[in-house]
Amino acid sequence: MIGITGIGPRVGTSYILQEAIKQNIPIAADNKFIPWVHVEQQNPDGYWEVDPLEVNNGIHTDKYKGRLLKLWSHVLLQTPSHLVKRVLFIERKNKAAQRESILRTLTLEEEQLGVKTNLTADSVLQAHTINIFNWLKSKPSSAIKIVYTEELTERLDEIFNFIKGEN
Repeated sequence: MIGITGIGPRVGTSYILQEAIKQNIPIAADNKFIPWVHVEQQNPDGYWEVDPLEVNNGIHTDKYKGRLLKLWSHVLLQTPSHLVKRVLFIERKNKAAQRESILRTLTLEEEQLGVKTNLTADSVLQAHTINIFNWLKSKPSSAIKIVYTEELTERLDEIFNFIKGEN
C-alpha cells in the first residue's frame, strides 16, 4: 500500500486523495465521509478515509495492496512497514493556521458527536509528531517523501510520480 500522512491533521492529505481520484489512482476509501467521524463543512470535497474502527490498531494484511490511503500516525506506527511500500508525509509550514484549523475542526466534531474530548491543537500535533518520530526510529523499509502543504499544488506531478513509484 501507499500511505499518506501528516504532521498532524489539516495538512492536505484529503486534497491529495481528491487529486488521486481525478488521476484514476486507486485509493482505499469508498466514501467521501464517515458520518460519525467527519464534519463535512470542514472538507466539502471529502476526507476519503478508511473507517478508523477498521484500521485503528494498524493494518496487518495486504488488503490495501497497491492502493493509496491515509495512514494517520498512530495507524502507521502499528502497521508493519513491509506492508507500506511508500509514505508521503505532509507538513504545514504555517503552524498557527494549522492550529486554528485543528481547533475549529475539534470544536465542530465535539458538537457533532455531543462529546467533550479536552484535546487541544497542541496535544494533537504533539501526538502525531511523537508517533511519526517513533515510526522513523523503527527504521522502516518504506520509501519516504516529505512535502509542505504550501507546495502541494505546484508539486502534484512530483507527488504522483512518487505515489506511482516512478521516482
